[in-house]
Amino acid sequence: MKLAEALLRALKDRGAQAMFGIPGDFALPFFKVAEETQILPLHTLSHEPAVGFAADAAARYSSTLGVAAVTYGAGAFNMVNAVAGAYAEKSPVVVISGAPGTTEGNAGLLLHHQGRTLDTQFQVFKEITVAQARLDDPAKAPAEIARVLGAARALSRPVYLEIP
Repeated sequence: MKLAEALLRALKDRGAQAMFGIPGDFALPFFKVAEETQILPLHTLSHEPAVGFAADAAARYSSTLGVAAVTYGAGAFNMVNAVAGAYAEKSPVVVISGAPGTTEGNAGLLLHHQGRTLDTQFQVFKEITVAQARLDDPAKAPAEIARVLGAARALSRPVYLEIP
């Protein structure tokens, strides 16, 4: 089973009813799996803040996990306000972001909408979420997914998952 499929199944198993998102370069493989498997209904929107606010609304309305999926850089940074609002209001939003892989990171390339380093986005989301994980090790991914989603449910606050 692919990592993306395992994550989608874990979200559904923990009560998520839908996913909101905007496909973009680093997140395209995740969105492809989401569309092919149809584990969760996918609602694509046209502006990342709307994705964050929709996931927040879904979490509040259904009293379960709200799911927002975007790409690295402009996609995720555009959701900061919505996620900070969800944090303040104790809403369990799961932010899933595609990200550059180790190949891009090791090449030292400057990527579009990158902060100071490739890790800047992860660091920003540490400030507005209660748990975070970079799913770069398939062997550790299931435990990390369980830990992060468990924190979202237990603490009723946003969490952040990054998929290189």
